[in-house]
Amino acid sequence: MYFTYEKGRASGGRESWAKTVGSVDRSQRGAKALVGFYLTDGCQMCLFEGQVMVEVVPHGSVKNGRQEATVWQVVGDKLVERDSFDWRREFLQGLDAVEKALSGGYGPSPGESGETASEGVPRALLEGLQALVDEYGEDMVERAAAALKGEPV
Repeated sequence: MYFTYEKGRASGGRESWAKTVGSVDRSQRGAKALVGFYLTDGCQMCLFEGQVMVEVVPHGSVKNGRQEATVWQVVGDKLVERDSFDWRREFLQGLDAVEKALSGGYGPSPGESGETASEGVPRALLEGLQALVDEYGEDMVERAAAALKGEPV
């Protein structure tokens, strides 16, 4: 899935920030606890299935404002919101949410069938085969499968 990050802006010139996350380091505080890469404004990147991203958006004034953090995860071809929390007040609970997303603890989104489709065949495999059938035709895909098995084509 291709994604372009666009920073949000709040009063006082404060900007949102986002980071792709590969793991959590609980010995660190703040954004350093999220092990990954910062996204720059306007950057386009390819996100893979299951990828986790955290975005922190400032709200309100500098003095009395808050920072809302959202945990996003790639499911299929879309970003799904997994959790949101106050970055300053609920930081440790937020790290729990990030770890849950990284470990697959949220499961499929509502309306998603999960990682497997009919009869235990991985959905990604079915989607890949469908793309091959669409491009080369069913007969060619069957012939290629027979060739893989060592059968005469």
